[in-house]
Amino acid sequence: MAYQSFPSAPGASKSFEKLASLRLPALAGKSFLDVGCNEGFFCGYAAFSGARRVVGIDVLKTAVSKARKRFPQCEFLERSWDQLPPGPFDVVLLASALHYAQSQPALVQNLLALLSPDGLLVIELGVSGGTEDEWVRVVRGIDTREFPTWRGVETMLKGAAWRRVGVSVRQSGDPVPRYVIHAVPRRPHAYLLMAPPAFGKTNLGRSLFHPAGVPVVSGDAVIAKIARGEIEVPDPLAAVIRDGFSPSTVDQVTRAVFAAGFGLDLAEAWVAQTDGQDFALDAYVPAEHHPQVTAALRDRGYLAVNLTWERVGVPPTPRPKSEQLALDYLSWVEQRQVETASQPAAAPAPSWPHTVGFVDRLTYAAGKLVIMGWAVNVEGRVPTRLAVRLDGRERCIESLAYTERPKVKERHCLKTSQVGYRITVRLAPTDPLPTQLEVIDGSEETGAAHPLRMSRRAAQTLAKFAASRPR
Repeated sequence: MAYQSFPSAPGASKSFEKLASLRLPALAGKSFLDVGCNEGFFCGYAAFSGARRVVGIDVLKTAVSKARKRFPQCEFLERSWDQLPPGPFDVVLLASALHYAQSQPALVQNLLALLSPDGLLVIELGVSGGTEDEWVRVVRGIDTREFPTWRGVETMLKGAAWRRVGVSVRQSGDPVPRYVIHAVPRRPHAYLLMAPPAFGKTNLGRSLFHPAGVPVVSGDAVIAKIARGEIEVPDPLAAVIRDGFSPSTVDQVTRAVFAAGFGLDLAEAWVAQTDGQDFALDAYVPAEHHPQVTAALRDRGYLAVNLTWERVGVPPTPRPKSEQLALDYLSWVEQRQVETASQPAAAPAPSWPHTVGFVDRLTYAAGKLVIMGWAVNVEGRVPTRLAVRLDGRERCIESLAYTERPKVKERHCLKTSQVGYRITVRLAPTDPLPTQLEVIDGSEETGAAHPLRMSRRAAQTLAKFAASRPR
């Protein structure tokens, strides 16, 4: 009785059910090799699926002869797997045959070596029980063969990336269950940490990759070495880097490199720091160029893993803005020193018993009431907190800014002229304009509240507000 089953010639194997369990990839336009092809059932399927090249090998002369008659469009070779045909092949199948090999691990490694860069090895095999890394001798109905445990499978496929696809068809007389495995040659991994500055890339490298023994390539360090002439790169790239490099401008230089179209040359310099094995890249890359760098590494044979995450913590102020703030602060300090030097040696203490001041001006537009004036507490300074009452009810202040009032300082012999205030209160669309308004020192915790006086101009504005209310 034949082994493989066909519609007009049933055999011992459940070939149709097995085909479904193998879960072969799309074969159109690909090259296909079946090792231990028997009468060519799976080769015929590959030809039916549009494979451009189909090769089957088997040591049985009668099986190969039948295969050639069934599928003349395929190439069948009568030989053992010690004489594998030249590759590469996009898909290699080894079904129900591995246990016949004298050295099963050696055969698997030879088949992996036959694969194209994106090729796939499909193995259907029996797996024995047990938790050790071993091969177990199993008595079958016709002979005794060795079957690996799962740890044995893992050792056999060392150097490959593989997964268990599922259970294969259990056939009469099987001493151990059958499984289907898909394996590909393992590519080196490139873990890409390309987030913006201050996202924690370097800390991730220290905590995640260094303990795992994965080297980390610092993009900043490579750029610095290029600027110093320690790493040789194309002249246009070196010119862009040297033109704007300093330890504080690495991020701006990186953006300039990619904007000038030399991003791939820079990525090549990063990769050149590795030995072709797994590595992590700690380098800022503008987000719009992430696909470009990822594709370049993939083309160089890496499995590119682009890691993304949300920023935590408070980001640092950008360098240009930080420099401007520092200059503003120096100017402020100098101005304060000038003011202090010009003040009288001893200014008399304020004589009033509570906070005094005025509401000078009121404006209303787009739902916002703006209150302006000045206020001085018993210490001769503007109160740390002001409160606003509209029609007897305290309202929430949206913003409070302090302004300079030099004339008030001079008139009252104050230590500072920054005693003016500008208060913004947002009114709801349904809120009427106020007819009564009070500004008080909200920082006073004891004693009666003393509203600031209302200037004539501010009082006239309140009167207009009252006149505009519907009757």
